[in-house]
Amino acid sequence: MGRWSSKVPRRDRHRLMELIEEQMTFIGVTSGTLENSKRDWHRFNVIDLARPLFIAIHANIKTKIKAKEQEPQKFPSSVSAGNVEYQKLLDVRRVLYDEKDHLENSLKNLDSIGYWST
Repeated sequence: MGRWSSKVPRRDRHRLMELIEEQMTFIGVTSGTLENSKRDWHRFNVIDLARPLFIAIHANIKTKIKAKEQEPQKFPSSVSAGNVEYQKLLDVRRVLYDEKDHLENSLKNLDSIGYWST
């Protein structure tokens, strides 16, 4: 089913959780049971808080990839396979592409299960 279609402000979500906790404590629910029942709430909040970081990291990786795509032009037209600097560049580019793909897949997975839209 996914998340609510509208975003509830953090302050409102926190206040709602406080009200629910107060009522549950009032009816005798133990603190351990309360904490156990809030696992999903905490998980969603962490993911929501991390979203801007994921987006910023993704943008940063794309910027680095763009810069690394320009670097081969600095090498002579015929580069030997044993050129250490060229191999380092290829290795860095491969890592950046792998990280970009991994992050994009993670964002798509979160979107597909209703965490947020990318």
